[in-house]
Amino acid sequence: MKSGESRSLKEKLMKLEQKIMEYPGLQDFTGGVCQESILMAQKALEVAFPISYRWFLMTFGMGSFGDLEIFGLVEAEKGLQKKRGAPDLLFMTERLRSLTGLPHGYLPVCGDGFSSYYCIRADQEERWDAEMYVWNMEKVLLEPVALGTDFVDFLSSQLEEAIEREKEQEYF
Repeated sequence: MKSGESRSLKEKLMKLEQKIMEYPGLQDFTGGVCQESILMAQKALEVAFPISYRWFLMTFGMGSFGDLEIFGLVEAEKGLQKKRGAPDLLFMTERLRSLTGLPHGYLPVCGDGFSSYYCIRADQEERWDAEMYVWNMEKVLLEPVALGTDFVDFLSSQLEEAIEREKEQEYF
């Protein structure tokens, strides 16, 4: 990646973090995880996380922003902790792979609240950012469908939507 592209990604990540920090009442994250935990998760899932998603994991771990759950990792005393019922990347990836045939190389980062999951492309090649895909758990879609956006822009958009939904609820 060229230095200009790297700088652009860093700027986007800084803006994303500022947006999250601007709304402390909406955020509920477990806290960042260490590089060793990320390497363990990559090995367990047999993928390489894009740099943008590793940044998210090291900065926030996993959790929610308003009504948006963002899948990630949480550390335990002895490595990673797999948490059923929490937005846990390891649990959700393994579950979707076994129950719905989610193709290897796709990682769910959040759900739509119904039967689809938004996934990043994460194969063996390290990337700076990853294209987003949607995967339908009911197998309506035979292959993940590209959304035409990357992880950082997708997450920024989802945060804005969560903020708007929160503002709408305040009026009622």
